[in-house]
Amino acid sequence: MCGTIFYEKCREYQGKYRISFCMACKRSGVQLPYHGPPNWCEVFTEEPVSEKVCAHFVNATKIESEFKPDMTNWGVGPRPPQSVSEIADKVYDRMYAFVLRTANLITWRVGVHRSGKTIHKVASLSWSDDGAIWEPVPGTRDFSLLASAMFWPPDFGGFNQISPLLESGLYEPLGHQLLREANLIRHSSPRSALLIAITAAEVGFKELVSRLVPDAEWLAMHAPSPPLIQMLKEYLPKLPVKARIGGPDFVPFIPDNVLDILQKGIKKRNEATHQGKEISSDTLEEVIGAVEDLLWILDCYAAFPWVANRISGPTVEAMDKHVKRIKALRK
Repeated sequence: MCGTIFYEKCREYQGKYRISFCMACKRSGVQLPYHGPPNWCEVFTEEPVSEKVCAHFVNATKIESEFKPDMTNWGVGPRPPQSVSEIADKVYDRMYAFVLRTANLITWRVGVHRSGKTIHKVASLSWSDDGAIWEPVPGTRDFSLLASAMFWPPDFGGFNQISPLLESGLYEPLGHQLLREANLIRHSSPRSALLIAITAAEVGFKELVSRLVPDAEWLAMHAPSPPLIQMLKEYLPKLPVKARIGGPDFVPFIPDNVLDILQKGIKKRNEATHQGKEISSDTLEEVIGAVEDLLWILDCYAAFPWVANRISGPTVEAMDKHVKRIKALRK
């Protein structure tokens, strides 16, 4: 992630002893913390431990460093104490969740739907009791930490624009995550990709409803709902959106070009589900593109200011025509 170092906010703790953990790339001759190449990130956190457990970390690290594998014991290293494994697993899970959330927020903020997985490659978990000398956690598993390569758009100011999103407790909307999954399998499993893409559109709208009308969150996410096109045409205009396209007195809308392709995609989804029909790559690309535009438009109505530049050119033109037509009718 462009060499940016991500820090998890250290939780308050009581007691004298603590251990700092770092997830970073493992390279010989490099003392952690390591400021890695582009797309690498390092994450630091602290965990309170007793003096006894701290000693377990020191002893287990010493034993593992002295272990000499040969043909008789290859791949079977010394087993660390349970106290070390339990803390390492707990910290691993917490840091992984933080890194994944951060990477997802970046892909959303940057506007990446075609990168597939947001995290890959191998890195490791290290520990330190003084923040200066770092050692591999004994018996630790490898960790996937390298974010997918991406190019920053001109309006993206780096991690400074991600920090407020993290601090506010925001997560990347699920609809965007699902669309990225659909993109990942669009060549290998086009029918599955279509099903996921349409689901992304439906979930994206329900997320908007729950964001704008918190009291309706449970109904939006759990109760059966009308067909997507009906909701976009009849329910969206009634929502108390936080931003409006065309002006403050404009009713929220989705342009016809997006609605038409979504309707086509829903029909193809039903045929694939009930009849097992295949879908052409061109049609799938068209549907995925329409879902992508829909999600960005819905984000506009939720008042995320950066998303307007993510909407495709043809859809922007269709929206402009709609706005001009409404203005002409009002004269």
